[in-house]
Amino acid sequence: VDGVSVMMLVRSARIAYNLAIVLRNLRQYEEVKSLLRKNLPNARVRGNLFDSMRFLYANSFVEDEAESSADDLREAVATLSSIEAKHRQVLGKTHPETRNAQVALKMAQRVLDAR
Repeated sequence: VDGVSVMMLVRSARIAYNLAIVLRNLRQYEEVKSLLRKNLPNARVRGNLFDSMRFLYANSFVEDEAESSADDLREAVATLSSIEAKHRQVLGKTHPETRNAQVALKMAQRVLDAR
């Protein structure tokens, strides 16, 4: 894949991510999950964008808990746990993104435990 193609993939992934944020704010969780599921592979070339998309994807299952299966919630917990560990290692335990990941992970675990 040449440099121009990679730039187009990243741009496409960024646009999808921004749209997913808008859809999440509108509580259109199925659309968020579908959009991110299709675009996550394109975001792999940019680690921070990939992690942001994974974070939003996992949280969409937690926020849409009534429609999410136990398997979906287990996947969300695993994803958020991975992101939290990476943030803690790279950014440190007091960084705001690490704390956001910790809060999201605790919430996901609570929702899963309530099942």
